[in-house]
Amino acid sequence: MDRNRQQIWFVLAKLQIGGIERNSLKLIQQCLRWGIDVRIILVERKGELLEEVPSQVPITCLGHPFKFAFPYRLAKQIRSQKPACIVSAFDDVNIMVIAAKALAKSDTPVLLSNHNSFSVAKSESKGLERAKYFLLKYALPWAFKHAKSIVAVSNGMTYDLSRSLNIPAHLINVIYNPIIDTAFSYRAQLPSVHSVSKQTILFVGRLVPQKNVPNLLNACAIIKKRQTVDLIIAGDGPLRSQIEDQVTKMGLADSVRTVGTVINPLPLMAASGVLVLPSKFEGLGNALVEALACGTQVVSTDCPHGPAEILKNGKYGQLVPVDDPEALANAIERALSRKFRVEPNILRQRAAEFSVEKATRRYLELAGYDISTLPSPEQADPQTHPAGD
Repeated sequence: MDRNRQQIWFVLAKLQIGGIERNSLKLIQQCLRWGIDVRIILVERKGELLEEVPSQVPITCLGHPFKFAFPYRLAKQIRSQKPACIVSAFDDVNIMVIAAKALAKSDTPVLLSNHNSFSVAKSESKGLERAKYFLLKYALPWAFKHAKSIVAVSNGMTYDLSRSLNIPAHLINVIYNPIIDTAFSYRAQLPSVHSVSKQTILFVGRLVPQKNVPNLLNACAIIKKRQTVDLIIAGDGPLRSQIEDQVTKMGLADSVRTVGTVINPLPLMAASGVLVLPSKFEGLGNALVEALACGTQVVSTDCPHGPAEILKNGKYGQLVPVDDPEALANAIERALSRKFRVEPNILRQRAAEFSVEKATRRYLELAGYDISTLPSPEQADPQTHPAGD
């Protein structure tokens, strides 16, 4: 095969800070370690993570001008360059990739991944977003039918996708998110950009309705009646100003720090007392796995679909009902007071199951790449710190 035929393409909407984007970059970095050529195709050349793309990885933006022309431009690229395979994420991007494959009349294998609960996201949508999900309900099954492989990031997601879109469950493959890489410990040991202690409560994530940060604030207001509260909200998003207003109105300004985006939140996780995920729904819950890998106690809502799977129904961290601030407050207090505690080494062992190498190997296998050419897991050097990490 020529060099382009060996190339694997990762197609994304953009490279903002988010779980899907971070996961894709980790897959890309692992491919590079194995000597596999990769390329990033974006709908929009936007996002903070553009700076984290390795210099040897070409980035092509095909959504400007006029995003609707993206499938046509991608089809042209597929015809002329014939990639080895294409890996795609996000519902609307998945549809555009399959449309491009059809327009190109190409046999290039395409792997489509799904990272969030379709049924819950649909039920939570409003206005134009609701109309979008109405269309997706019919367009996504068509796209999945023409993909080489379909990936869900948890077993719960497989059930949700199968039930919501009438796709046979046996056609969906579960690959946990690629979270723990060879440089994880190194990054976790770097200095924290904010002061924290073992009494600090930490939230890391985008400030969007799905993450349900107001529920966490309500829980902290309850805790404050009994003890001092130190909450850090690390993340940004459309609800940031609303959340900051709520902090002021609730009298929590001296207890809550909204610090915006933190490029490397691992030192914060490692030094905090408990990481809290108050979400209404998740595909998996990357922040939980990262906190476990730091040996940090976690509390999560028992939302669909990932947290209970990660935490083995409460074995590795506490699970509480969604939208129950009293239960959330009680669980946080148990973690901070060590009334509920899992040994850090046990938490790290659980997190190791979400390795980047394992996920990348499986993605490549499903996309039709010849994984027999890859180094065996025994050959990997766990002490390696990739350049730029």
